[in-house]
Amino acid sequence: MEVSLQTHHSYSENFSFQKDNGSIKVEYQKQESFSGVFQSKGYSMEEFKEKFRKDLVDMLMASQESNNKSLDFLYQVQEGTDVAEVPEYWNAENTSQRIVDFAMSFSSLSQLENEDYIEKMRGAIEAGFEDAKNILGELPGPKAKLFNDTYEKVMTKLDELLDSSLQKEVQENTSNEIIPQLRNTFDLVA
Repeated sequence: MEVSLQTHHSYSENFSFQKDNGSIKVEYQKQESFSGVFQSKGYSMEEFKEKFRKDLVDMLMASQESNNKSLDFLYQVQEGTDVAEVPEYWNAENTSQRIVDFAMSFSSLSQLENEDYIEKMRGAIEAGFEDAKNILGELPGPKAKLFNDTYEKVMTKLDELLDSSLQKEVQENTSNEIIPQLRNTFDLVA
């Protein structure tokens, strides 16, 4: 999340939070000259920074808690349980790929930014898995493991799409900002 304001000075801070299957990294930038507005309202810049950090941490912790709650619909499977034997078409890898491909096939029709679309699809897919468990009821260990593995592979694929999308956006923004600056610099040097 980036907070961008017009100024001459800036600072940046990084926050990292661990998830079960990776990490969430949040970066933000807040600019110094905005402090006059907060001082006129009785806030110092340091008070604003501290409040901003606290609010950001609270938001991420709430998000982490909701992520942990959302996994309640997965089956409890004993460690070492083998996955149910199914035809290759129905294994966790292939089924998860079909789910993600289907969900992403509509992205061009959406008005949402790619990252927002992926998160919307993540929520819809989680709801679908939760509904499926409610319909299926309790499954024996190997079938429950197949269900859980398929869910985990879908989420991993969505995480990879999101990371790829964010990296592409950073590269595009960097190219749009730095390359013209480099051209101007080299034109002046030449």
